Amino acid sequence: MATYGFLQPLVSGAEAIALRDAEHRIGRAELSTTRKLVSKQHLVITSSGTAVEIKDTSVNGTFVNGLRVPKEQTHPLRSGDVITLISAEAVDFAYVFVRRRNEAVGPVGGTTGAPLAPSSPSVEDAQAAIIRKLLAAQSLGSPGTATSSPPLPREDTIPAIDDATADAV
Repeated sequence: MATYGFLQPLVSGAEAIALRDAEHRIGRAELSTTRKLVSKQHLVITSSGTAVEIKDTSVNGTFVNGLRVPKEQTHPLRSGDVITLISAEAVDFAYVFVRRRNEAVGPVGGTTGAPLAPSSPSVEDAQAAIIRKLLAAQSLGSPGTATSSPPLPREDTIPAIDDATADAV
């Protein structure tokens, strides 16, 4: 299966995870960590070709946009969704899901894990906006509860990934 998306880390120096398999299992080994708070198989991301979903298979939780994904239940993923492991505030294990589309974007500025570099807006700016809104939403309500905060940026503010970029990762 072709690459359908990426988990772009919010921590500098961490590598992006290319999502290629219809069922992609992510855990300690894939995240290159030995921290026991991250399960051996923490989550599963599945793609049907038209929809992408995430399922929490962990002990300590998976969060999408600050809300906990119920264990063993699927939750739809959209480009720009912020995924965190362990807690909604766990920056060490925070990723932005970037859905691949067949539109052209600017060149990638380096090797695997380097930030994507489209012309406008930059992924870093979009990620910063998402994190600011996520943190603001969490301060308005208790973690894991929905608030009336404005919606997070979606595909119109998160750049797409072209074929050359996908093949480089």
